[in-house]
Parts: sequence; C-alpha cells; structure tokens
Amino acid sequence: MLDDNHLKISEITLEDNEGGAQLTAAITKQLNALNDANFDDKQRITLSDDAWLALDFRQLNLQLVVKQSALGTVLRERASDIGASSVDEISSTLAYNLGVYDNRTKASEGFTSSYLSLNNVTSLREHHVEVNGSVYGIGSSNQDSTLYKLMYERDFAGRRFAAGMLDSWNLQSLGPVTTINSSKIYGMSYGSRANSTVFDNSQSLTPIVAFFPSAGEVHLSRDGRLLSVQNFLYG
Repeated sequence: MLDDNHLKISEITLEDNEGGAQLTAAITKQLNALNDANFDDKQRITLSDDAWLALDFRQLNLQLVVKQSALGTVLRERASDIGASSVDEISSTLAYNLGVYDNRTKASEGFTSSYLSLNNVTSLREHHVEVNGSVYGIGSSNQDSTLYKLMYERDFAGRRFAAGMLDSWNLQSLGPVTTINSSKIYGMSYGSRANSTVFDNSQSLTPIVAFFPSAGEVHLSRDGRLLSVQNFLYG
C-alpha cells in the first residue's frame, strides 16, 4: 500500500507448500511478523543477509529472494501408518462367484454341474475374521462343499497376527513357505509384514539432501550404474 508517498507491506500470509521448498523457522517468523514495513530505495525489504523481498513496481510482482542457507531441509517419511479404525461397530462384506456349465454330446444325455464360491470378512475395528469356501454340484447327488480358509487376523501399527486354518494355496498370505504335502494347515503367524504400515519404496533409506536454485533433475548412481532419475521443484 502507499502511505505518505512510501510503499509499505501491510501484511503477508504464508501458504503451506506441501512437497515444495520450505523456509527456515527464523525466516518464516520474520515474514509472519512483517507489518507496515517500508521498502527502501531499491524497492527491497531486507529480512536477513540470506533473504529479502524485492518488488518490481512495473509488473506489480513481489518476490522473496533467498539463499541456500535460508531454506530448511524437507525430509519425507518413507513409511506411514493408517492408524486406528474409525468404525467401532461390526461390519461385514460378502463376495460370491456362481458358475453353471453344461456338457452335452450326441452319444450321451450330457452332464450339468455348478459351483458357488463364497468369501466373507467380518470386522470389528482392527480384528478380522475371514471365511472362504465353495459348494460344488449344487442340487445334484454329487454335491460337495470345501472350506479353504478360516482365519482370524489383527493388523495394526505395523504388526500383523494371524491364526487359523488355510489350504496350501492360501497359506502364502501368512508368509513365504516351502513345499508342504498337506491340503489344510493349522497354525499362526506374527511379524512386521503388515498392511497397516504403508511404505513408499521410491524414498531412499539414506536421506540425500540437495539444493536447487531452480527446478532440476537428479541422477542417482552407485558404482557407475544409474539407479534413479528424479525431478524436483525449486528448493
């Protein structure tokens, strides 16, 4: 604003820039406290030796000019936890698959069969009970049913506990297994291989800090081999 033939800044409001450059706490505090500050003869307001505001009056463009030392380091979390359940009531889902087929030839009367596969998951907060089974030959003299999975599971805060009965195929959900000569297995499992903690594998285990005076590209190499190419904004 113009006050007594002097240009002033009445107030500055900073917006959160997720994923972009971040100022140091000292510079941020100075900007938030900047009220009724006058521009000098060069149309500048100096915040520190590393940061200042510059006004282009012809274009009405106000810029914050900073050096590397005025920018803070942004570290992104490699893992995030989904937290506790927001539903305190029992919930349930049912998935089903129904199939019927008929096989007929001229020499015979044909053969008709059907199947119904059901998968039910009942949950109370982080506690889950899953039942999976199938019924074959519905309505025929050869009708049969098979239970493939009956399992209790609790997956919370990066830890997963599971116990129950599984067939050899569904056993893979508990963890890596070798060849087991059995159709159904009873057991339990506990470990950190959980779905409640989500890992961002694009983030490095060892943080690498880089400064960009403008938008740029980073090439990560190890032993002469290119591992990754990533693009970043200013900062």
